[in-house]
Amino acid sequence: MNLTGKRFISANKGWDMDDRYVLVVDDEEIIRQTLCEMIVLFGKDCECAENGESAIKIVGENPKKYQAVFLDLSMPGLDGTETLARLQDIVPDLPVYIVSGYGGDELEEQLASKGIAGILAKPFGIEELKQIIDGLD
Repeated sequence: MNLTGKRFISANKGWDMDDRYVLVVDDEEIIRQTLCEMIVLFGKDCECAENGESAIKIVGENPKKYQAVFLDLSMPGLDGTETLARLQDIVPDLPVYIVSGYGGDELEEQLASKGIAGILAKPFGIEELKQIIDGLD
């Protein structure tokens, strides 16, 4: 199942034109699918992009639509760091959470200066994700 640009509507609230979405950007389909399904489970609507270029296009088409972005750091083509910078050019206050298998204090220090909202280290626990999603309200 290809989830790029596909919408998962939360069963808790139905669809509303005023709803804001969470965007998941990852080149690995299983990560996109799993993360989006968990986000919906926690009551948010979710869309996916398979790479940085798609994410920039999607957000650029409707900048106010997104409440947060979960962004893979390591992707072919436009990597997470460059995607982050371009997303911040479009929506400077958009919370972006880096999803990465490369963690640690060094990565956190490196990215803190770039204005990220946080880091979700792979493999992440469901409670970690729930805390972030609950904090978006």
